[in-house]
Amino acid sequence: MRYCYLFTSIAIMCAAFSVKAQSNYKLGYVIGIKGDTTKGFIDYQEWNDNPTYIRFKESYGSKIITIKPDELQFFDITGLDSYQHYYGPVSMDRRDQVERNDRDTSNIIKHVLLKVLQRGPNIILYSFNDEVKQRFFIRETNGDSPIRELIYKVYFKNDVSVTDKMFIQQLFAEADKFKLNDTKAISRLENAEYNLVDITKTITSINHFSDKDVKPKTLYKPVNRFLGIGVNIAHFTTNTIQSKSTLNNTSVLPQLSGGIDVLLNPNTGRFALRLEGLISGNMYKANFDNATSPYFPLHYSFTQIGISIIPQFVYNIYNTDKLKVYLSPGVQICILNYTNKKFYSTNSGVDTPINSLFDFESYFITGRIKAGVKISNRVDISIAYQIPEQLTTTNLARVQLNTIGAGLNYYF
Repeated sequence: MRYCYLFTSIAIMCAAFSVKAQSNYKLGYVIGIKGDTTKGFIDYQEWNDNPTYIRFKESYGSKIITIKPDELQFFDITGLDSYQHYYGPVSMDRRDQVERNDRDTSNIIKHVLLKVLQRGPNIILYSFNDEVKQRFFIRETNGDSPIRELIYKVYFKNDVSVTDKMFIQQLFAEADKFKLNDTKAISRLENAEYNLVDITKTITSINHFSDKDVKPKTLYKPVNRFLGIGVNIAHFTTNTIQSKSTLNNTSVLPQLSGGIDVLLNPNTGRFALRLEGLISGNMYKANFDNATSPYFPLHYSFTQIGISIIPQFVYNIYNTDKLKVYLSPGVQICILNYTNKKFYSTNSGVDTPINSLFDFESYFITGRIKAGVKISNRVDISIAYQIPEQLTTTNLARVQLNTIGAGLNYYF
């Protein structure tokens, strides 16, 4: 049952991904295929893969138009991202399914939008991601040189794996042309891998930039820390052979929390991974008549302290700079400690300690979902629901716990 809860939580998380994306219009401009520039607002999305179209409007109240790659030269979202139209060959060999016994040179001629990663005095660096792979392109800033893909291939030859790093030769040619004399940068290029970090560092050196010159601009801080307080409403349900009916017990105690949010795209702030720590307490108390001999009234009580780690996925259903409304499904991993345990019967006014049928678990793993609002990226007000979880290991006395927590977090 525990894993059923876990899978349910994951299913909820996947459902959050499938929710239709909210529009997110930002100030920008587009340059049409004939060279005409139009200022307005562009719907800025996550775009893990490069966009296949954009939505654009000249003012907030004007009609929305959809623009495809072959209908523009360039578009820019002010202070955030830029994309360049490209029509030409795009490699189609895969790196995750290397089966061919020769070098795969397959490509397709198509219109695409390349993301501008760096624009320098010597070289412009672009990237293009789709369902096949990530690719990098370059173009010399001055002159009429075409956009070219940096080539990297993995294949088998005579059943031996071969890695073709042609991109290193391509970049060495540019480094020589633009007089890169930095021995450290040259050494780094000799050992470069085909990834964002290594290639960006090389282009930075060829452009004779410092790290300060290429510090990325982001709309939101990529990592955000928070501390919070709240209340924990715990509901215990007990079924035991000692009671003729189900026992219910509720307690309300304070809770403390803290954690970090890591934004998947700091320019949109729509999706985040959250790691939250939670300390909460619950109090159990049950008074009932013993349904088994000797039928004396029974009194059970204990205090439960839980320390939880809760990894979550945060999806902002409504996402603006001033107000965010979010859902946050996750998995709660809780370590438990029990204190002040008292189990006794009462006979003629005399209390007698007894052995409890409770055999407690020391931890549990279950699903948890939170909903909340975040105001001005500082104050977070939320409510969370924990899927019920059994705390005992025996069927003679089953205690199940589920909680509702309300919290107030402050982001630093």
